[in-house]
Amino acid sequence: MGDLGIRHFFDNDKLWGTIFFITSFGFFVVPLNFYFLGDNLGIGIQSLFWRYQITPYGNSFINYFQDVKFVLEGVISGISAVSLLVWALGVLVYLVAILLCNLDFMMNQRERFQVSGF
Repeated sequence: MGDLGIRHFFDNDKLWGTIFFITSFGFFVVPLNFYFLGDNLGIGIQSLFWRYQITPYGNSFINYFQDVKFVLEGVISGISAVSLLVWALGVLVYLVAILLCNLDFMMNQRERFQVSGF
């Protein structure tokens, strides 16, 4: 009879790969910031790759690439442009790190990771 205990459950590489993949890329969808614009001009929520704003002038869905485009075209300038570029660079670094971790995991380099107690 095979080992069907909890140790077998935690040694399942497909399970850990799926959990890691879902949680790491889930952070790109889950809102990170809730913010207010100006003197009660509007509200918004923001994640790593998108932003949704509600204002009296209309609702806006702005994605990562539109933000970078606004900076490159000069629509947003000054300190706001610098902060958006730093944010965009941080998102790229995070994305590359997640992709490299998933690649490392898929190549069975799991010896570096160990579940505590097993």
